[in-house]
Amino acid sequence: MSAPVENASCITSHVDGMLYTVGTSNGLSIYDTRTGKKSGILTSQEQPNCISFNENGYLICSGHKSNCTVWDLRNLSSVANLNTPDGCNSARFDYSGKFLAYSNGASITLSAVKQYTPLIEISEHKSNVTSIVWGNLGKSIYSSALDKTIKSYQINQ
Repeated sequence: MSAPVENASCITSHVDGMLYTVGTSNGLSIYDTRTGKKSGILTSQEQPNCISFNENGYLICSGHKSNCTVWDLRNLSSVANLNTPDGCNSARFDYSGKFLAYSNGASITLSAVKQYTPLIEISEHKSNVTSIVWGNLGKSIYSSALDKTIKSYQINQ
């Protein structure tokens, strides 16, 4: 099964596998995996560079050229806009669903979900971060960047 999507920039699957979300020039398009039909739209001003679902299944984060937006799927609305003037190319919720790590150019910001105030900012890369992943039990973060390096950070939660 395939659904025609114009200008797709990124894609991710919901944690239960019943939905997938595609980043397009209009924002985020949500599809039902069983039917391939569009089941929702989250409209944004900029095309997303990345998308990540929270393990709780209700929140989704999209990274853009100038911000990182957290959305609530229950009412298809934005719940937080995090300023990233240097661009957000990667954003990931941790496995507990309590923390969000997102890039802002060459740095990584760690925020608590719901408050979305920065807890930690990590600035060890020399150029834009391209990917962030959480390590075992959310106790570490790994990142890659255009400076051709991979960094590892220990997180004390």
